[in-house]
This record gives sequence, structure tokens and C-alpha cells, in this order.
Amino acid sequence: MSLNDTPDNQSLPAAFQTINNSDEDKIGRSISAALAKNSINREIIDRILAENGVTLNDVKPLLLDLILSYVNIIVADHHLTREETDSVLYLKRLFKIREGDFYTLRYFVIKDIIQKELAVIYRNDDQIDTDESLYKVDLQDLFDLSYDQFLKFKEPEIRSALERGSDITDLDTVRYPKI
Repeated sequence: MSLNDTPDNQSLPAAFQTINNSDEDKIGRSISAALAKNSINREIIDRILAENGVTLNDVKPLLLDLILSYVNIIVADHHLTREETDSVLYLKRLFKIREGDFYTLRYFVIKDIIQKELAVIYRNDDQIDTDESLYKVDLQDLFDLSYDQFLKFKEPEIRSALERGSDITDLDTVRYPKI
């Protein structure tokens, strides 16, 4: 998929219709509107930025927030489809989001999203099945997190599961969480 091709995912335009209606920033509204119409590419992004006298780096936090708004919508069902993860990858490429940007610029937001999802996974039955394990990998990939960065987010839930009497071999982890 090139940057001039929008992903084949109908949830992306629908989600950005909702996001567009809630975005108070002019640039965010313009980008969200183009995404909602499923008609965005690098040239459109560059035009929107030029019209507002800003660069991609100037609005990187805003672009991260747009992606995070989309992520909040797609994780609501505690499941990610291939189309949804492909859409996030497309947005990261389109907006030139680099590895480390989410962790550095939106640490507390991604921590909140990940910990909410992990709470559902771990508190369901204190065991991690294959689907849940794959979902965790997808969450880690959405935000371009290293193993250690992601482990830092999951340690509180692992610790809670162990305190509830879970067996560590059922928790899809290789080490006991730090106290």
C-alpha cells in the first residue's frame, strides 16, 4: 500500500467522521475531514500544513492525538482486526510518525489505553489465551513499543493477577514483575 492509497477499511472514514466532529483544532478538523471522506494522501496533508503555515513536525502532537483518537475507537471492542492495524500503520506512515514518538510525546495516553486493555485481558480469568496474547502483541505494535517498554505497562496487571493467585505460567510473561 502506498501513501497515496487509503487502506481498504470502511471503519477508518467512519471513525474520522466522529473524530472530525469532536476536533476543535482547525488543522485537525481539516485532516479528519479528508480522512472521513477517504480522500487523503501526502499532497493533501502538505497542502493543509502549507495553508496553515506549519510543518509536519510542528503538528506532530496533534497528529499523534488523531491516531490515538482512532485507536480509542478501534480498541473499544477489545479486539483488533488486520484492517484496523493496517489503518494505524497507514496513518503512522502518512503522518511520518517514528518509533518512539508515542512513547516520548504521549506516554500517559498510551499507558492509559494499554492498561485499560490489559485490565480486561488479565481480570477476565487470570489466564492469557492465544487470542489475548496476539492482541497484546498488536497493542505493542500499534505504539511501536519495545518489549521492555510494553512489559513496564503490563507489570501492574501481572502483579495483580499473581496476588489473586494466578500461576505465572498462565500469564504470558517471562519474568516476575518488579515490586
